Amino acid sequence: RPAPTGPPPPRPAPAHTGLARYVHMHYSAAMTGLDIIHQSCVLQHLRAAARRVTALYEARLAPVNLTASQFSALVALGLAEGEPLSDLAARLAMDRTTLTRVLAPLVRRGLVATGPVEGDARLRAPRLTGPGRALLAEAVRLWQGAQEAALSRIGAEAWPDLRQRLDTLAG
Repeated sequence: RPAPTGPPPPRPAPAHTGLARYVHMHYSAAMTGLDIIHQSCVLQHLRAAARRVTALYEARLAPVNLTASQFSALVALGLAEGEPLSDLAARLAMDRTTLTRVLAPLVRRGLVATGPVEGDARLRAPRLTGPGRALLAEAVRLWQGAQEAALSRIGAEAWPDLRQRLDTLAG
């Protein structure tokens, strides 16, 4: 980490409500504002955890050449066959263009095909192909190993509460 230049950012003043109270209770008075952010930022810690968990799952999915995003998209397709692309994107908490980029390699591999939505030819819906269903079945087997590894790290008994807290945070 490069040495800071100039005076350190001001440390929040102790208070009895909100973030300032949390910082006052949990962090040393000697810490700078940036140190506190580094130690306490929800965003930074969740992103770091997400990168590590993604790497765990992607290592397990490597034999079927799927990324974690592609696996999630295939699972969502398996659950919501014929859903318009925009609805599927919302189900996955991503925008439509991101989902289109995630699906493009799967379409090229012949695992996913797109066609009109039943009842509204203006809308497009991705669908699993036969090879896509077969690959998903194999990927689910590989996912089970990743899931077991992740649960062993956090404790399987802690996962329901953690999931609820993450869902609350995601709002």
